[in-house]
Amino acid sequence: FEPFRDVMRRYVMGHYPLEAGRTVFGYKVPERRIHCLRSARAELGLSPQAFEALMLENNLMREAADGSAQITQPLTVDVIKSLKPRKKRYLTGKETEQFLGASETVFKEISKSGILNPIKGNNRLGPKGYDAKQLQTIVDTFFARTERFDHAPDGIYTLANITRIAKCSTPDILKLMLDGKLKAAGRLGHEKTLNALLISKTDLVSALPRPPRNAFSKSELIKRWRIGPEHLKQIIKSGWLREKRMKCNRSRVTNILVPAKDVDAFERTFIVLLILLNRPR
Repeated sequence: FEPFRDVMRRYVMGHYPLEAGRTVFGYKVPERRIHCLRSARAELGLSPQAFEALMLENNLMREAADGSAQITQPLTVDVIKSLKPRKKRYLTGKETEQFLGASETVFKEISKSGILNPIKGNNRLGPKGYDAKQLQTIVDTFFARTERFDHAPDGIYTLANITRIAKCSTPDILKLMLDGKLKAAGRLGHEKTLNALLISKTDLVSALPRPPRNAFSKSELIKRWRIGPEHLKQIIKSGWLREKRMKCNRSRVTNILVPAKDVDAFERTFIVLLILLNRPR
């Protein structure tokens, strides 16, 4: 039976994912010839989602009718080896941070905001990877026709600084840019990374959505109702309006202000009084 056993041994070794050292029909396998899905993914060092995307892209897998992925040919050692140069397209979270030039905190903010779309395969477990081509498209959008500066000009700031000055988050700014509502004012140096992106404060403030006003100063109410300071003082003293130390969401300055809900309630109730106060004598 030796010839028959030799035929079976060669067939099994050429079609089954056997690791080196396994014994097949009395013969020890000297080296792996075929990969299983797990060993192929380990060899490439990819997440399940990135591995599946790479396999589908290179026609080594196909999507079945039930949505699962099926292998289309044996995953030989040479086939998997040929994929190694192509795997650079798929980045881990840490590699994506470096690609974008973002800190870990900023990267997490961007990821949660939905700006970055991780690779989604049929296997939902394990860490998600990111497609470098898609990331490059996003970066190119941010830096389209930007001028290079060695130092940030007056009124122009890096992302890290402008978020503190304008009291907004990095995802807020990047979404405005992707929506075409805000353009970069330039970049620091030659590299196109988020830490080199420059934003104009004036442009950003104009592009940010304006929330409903939360407070008014007394001078604003005097102009709004066209009344004198004494009339306003009497209204406040009567208890219809409160004065609170609070931060105005428009000017972003903390001061003694009148809450907007008090102003709205007063106007709904005493609109006739305001008309009388403003009537010429």
